[in-house]
Amino acid sequence: MALRGTGSKDFEVDSAWPVRRDGVLFTADIATWTAPGQQVNRGWLYQGPYKPVALLVLAPPALGAAKAALSRFIERMGSHFLPLSGLVQRNDPAARLRVAESAAEIDAAERTLLAAAARCDELGRRPDRDPLAEETVCRMRRVRGAPVRLGRRPALRGRRWLGAAGGRTAGPDFWRDVHGACIHAALTWDAAAHNFANALLGPAGA
Repeated sequence: MALRGTGSKDFEVDSAWPVRRDGVLFTADIATWTAPGQQVNRGWLYQGPYKPVALLVLAPPALGAAKAALSRFIERMGSHFLPLSGLVQRNDPAARLRVAESAAEIDAAERTLLAAAARCDELGRRPDRDPLAEETVCRMRRVRGAPVRLGRRPALRGRRWLGAAGGRTAGPDFWRDVHGACIHAALTWDAAAHNFANALLGPAGA
């Protein structure tokens, strides 16, 4: 349900076969800096580590959805009357605290992503072509999952704050979008955290 806007489609090609000379293996050629394009384009932008760079781009859309959820809630606070407290939501202390909390989480997520992108740029500028150490790879995977995890909380709060209106099917559903990102295999927090702990501490029981 969270992929409805991507235009992703399944397709099938009959009577076709891959030709090695016309293809690039992203798990081999690009990862080892031997792809034809990397030989021609020697700038640092084309020399960054493949996996962290390729997977890092999956997280920003979720962060953008979390930002949009917070903005939508703030816009509605001035006109949303809370009958149980007799307050307009903008004047509700609990709602104001949740706004501050969500803004802090979104800021932290954004800074984490920017730092990870800067690290990828730094690695692209390195003159050597040593593969990334396992700990560094796992650290980047953890960094990729953390912002999505942080962004899910503001999106979920925003849906709850909207009351019954948060359950409407019309219009954007930011919580759905962020939740869809969170369950993507490349952004799963538990797997990223587990791999990072193994790289940092060694396998459990070892």
